Formats: sequence, structure tokens, C-alpha cells
Amino acid sequence: MASLFMESITYITTQPHEMEDDLLEKYINYIEKRHGCSLRDDPLRSRNFLLKEAKIKPNKDKIQRQYFMIKNQDIIGNAHANYIKREDDKNPDQLWIYVFVLPEYRKKGLGTILFEKLVEFGKTENRLTFYSGLFPIDGEDGPKFLETKGLTPKLNEKVSRLYKDAINWDFVNSSFDKLESKFSKYTLVSFDGVEWANKVLSDDNFAIESADFSTEIEALLPLEDIEWVPEVMTIVDARRWAENTLKSSEIWNARTFYLYDDDRILAMSGTYFANDPPVRDVGTGLTGVRKAYHRQGMATYLKIKILKYYMENHPDFEYLYTENAASNEGMLGINMSLGFKPKYAWQMYQGKIKVNN
Repeated sequence: MASLFMESITYITTQPHEMEDDLLEKYINYIEKRHGCSLRDDPLRSRNFLLKEAKIKPNKDKIQRQYFMIKNQDIIGNAHANYIKREDDKNPDQLWIYVFVLPEYRKKGLGTILFEKLVEFGKTENRLTFYSGLFPIDGEDGPKFLETKGLTPKLNEKVSRLYKDAINWDFVNSSFDKLESKFSKYTLVSFDGVEWANKVLSDDNFAIESADFSTEIEALLPLEDIEWVPEVMTIVDARRWAENTLKSSEIWNARTFYLYDDDRILAMSGTYFANDPPVRDVGTGLTGVRKAYHRQGMATYLKIKILKYYMENHPDFEYLYTENAASNEGMLGINMSLGFKPKYAWQMYQGKIKVNN
């Protein structure tokens, strides 16, 4: 019976943007089923949004491979690997991977088959230090699966939400006027995603400053036990990032907030939401402050500015969400003061894969 089951499964290697319409529809069906495995209530984007997202062709600097497992013409699992090609890659052995099999097909060895395909790709690219996220949708089997492959938990991330009725207005109002006065000597600006990308692509000074800021902030990230050398972002890297932002601007509405001293970026925080009405959830991405300006309240100030912006410009949103390393007590404390509450957690796994020559 087991052999008959295995014989009924086929594997294909392709990318969503390369799929013919029939397979693309099956891919969206699979994405919807995978989302349904979640124990949390993250919103499922509309089918139209998912189709548009799938058709976006990745930039040439993103090297990736995807494998799909098909049974009875339906996708039942997939494996994904990628890395960013940089001018001076500080982590040339690292490869992001992810393996998922629908729950009803687990414990049959299918995940291992998909994982071995990623190992072959890793060997081809000479990248055999794998890192992968483990999320609530992966269920109880996830940790054991990754650990048997040689990966161990390295980083714990907490995802939190701030619902409008939970905003701590006492903290917001008492902090804002003080911080507004304190930082009045600096300039606060914000760009939507298209504005930001075009500025990076057309303004050398801004692109260089953005790259320098990102390099410093990456070196400050609390990565806990992850083995990772901070990357140095160049103007070429910044402009590739800008090109990606332009590609995704049709489906994602991004906005970045900066605090400047003349032309020097002191702090920034980014936000994004799906162009998939109604606006339900707004993500807040990286909030970074140059080390020389830590513990002055800049992160708090930017987060309050973001909150006020969305209350004024998108008042129908339900909640803001963010994620932080469990060890990042400073940022977690700021979020809790604003009214964020923990929703769930996920873990980053990493390990060197041993292969037979």
C-alpha cells in the first residue's frame, strides 16, 4: 500500500510566476489550504491578491528553487530554498529553506523527500548551512522533523498585535508632546513605497545613506544564537531592494518613516499593508536607531507617529502587528507600553547539513 501511495505522487520544479493558469489555480488552492492549517487568525488574502502576488517575478539577485508535490492533480506539499546574491556575501554558505506538507499527508516520509531535494540544490550552490522558520501551521511534528535533519532552534520571535480598543492612550498622549519637543531639532519625513524606491534609484546620496544605515542596524540586530555575519549593504544592494519594492507596490502598500539630522538618517521604522480592501491589518517592520542615539526615545517616537498616521489616514484598520526577538526586551517593552499584546511565537532553526560525497 505504501509503495502504491508513493507511486501516485509526482514532483515538479517550477516557480509560481512561471505556472500555466491551470497549475496556478491549483497553487492558490494549496496556499488557501495551507493557511487553513493555521491555529491563529491571520487574515487570508483574497484570491485575486494571491494570484497577483504569485505572478510577480523575483529580481535576478534572488536565487531560488521550489519543488511541488502533486497527488490526484492537487498540490499537497512544497519545498522552497533561496538566498540573495550580494556583491560581497558575508554568509556564502547560508540557505533559507522551508518544507511544508498538508497535515493529512504527514508521517509518510514526504517531507524527507522534499528536504533531500533542497539538499541537492544546496550542494549545487555550495550552501549547506540551512536556516528555516518554524510556525504554528507546522504543527507538533515540525520541531522533530527539523531536528532529525540537523537543525536546532536558534532564535525565538514573538508576534504581537495592537488592536485599536487596546491602545494605551495615556502613554501615547503623555509621551508624544515630550518627544515631539525633544526631537524638534530633527526632521521627520515619510515616503510611500514607490516614493522611497524612486528616491533610492535616483538620488545617490540617499541610496548611500540608506545602505550605510541598514548596515549599522543589521549589526545591532538581536539574533540570539543564529550563526550569521552582518552583511554590508552597498548602493547596488539598496537599489536592488528598491527594484523589488517597485515590483511589489501593486499589491503591498509600504510606508517608511525617517528621523533625520540634516542628511543623516538617525532612526527609521517601516510599515506595510495589503492592497486588498478592506485594510484589516498593518504590519510594522524593522524599527532601527543608530547606536549613538539609543535610549533617547526615538523608537517610541516613531511608533507613536506611525500609530497617529494610520489612525488619521486609514482609520478603519483593525490592528497593527509586529514581531521581535524574545531577547529584545527594549523593543518589547515599548510595544507593551503602547498596548501591544503577544499573539503567537515562531522559531528560527539553523544547522549545517552533512552530506555524503
